Formats: sequence, C-alpha cells, structure tokens
Amino acid sequence: MKRLLMVSVFLVFLALPGVVHPAGRVTEEGRLTGIEGGEIIIDGRGYALSPRAVIIDGRNRKITPGRLRIPGRVVFEYTYTRNGPVIIKIMEIPDVLPE
Repeated sequence: MKRLLMVSVFLVFLALPGVVHPAGRVTEEGRLTGIEGGEIIIDGRGYALSPRAVIIDGRNRKITPGRLRIPGRVVFEYTYTRNGPVIIKIMEIPDVLPE
C-alpha cells in the first residue's frame, strides 16, 4: 500500500505544470496565441519548435503545427538550449471533453 501511494505521488508530481523533469525538460500549460516567424507563441513568450516535436490535437491525433487551434489552451513540454527554449511536445486541451 505504501509503495502504491509513493508511485501515485510521483506520477502526480510529474504531471504538474511547470515541473522540471530530470532530463531538463519542463512541462507547462498555457494559451497558444500564435505562430510567428517559426516560433510558437504561448502566453506572450516565443518558443522554437523542434523539427521532431510531437504535436497532438484535442482528439489525440498527431497534426502539423499549421493545424493547431489559435487561440487555444495547450500543455507543452520544452527544453532549454543555447538558443532558448525549444518545444518538443505540444498537446491541445479541448474546450469540451469528448464523451
């Protein structure tokens, strides 16, 4: 039982927005407001998009950056590089959860 509780707490910790994962990845939630000059704009801040980034729509399907809903809520994972933050995963949050 104690082990189950520890695993549950660990999983919740990993899912919290703004958490820095051991590999230097950060997960956050925000409002996608645009794509400008190759940058993804979330909450007024620009992020580069990795060429290998995974982009998931609100129906849990892989899509291209041009198909992201703007404006829209997203959960995204990024890492820091010499050139600034780079998104490696971005998922749309549906306005209404599917039934």
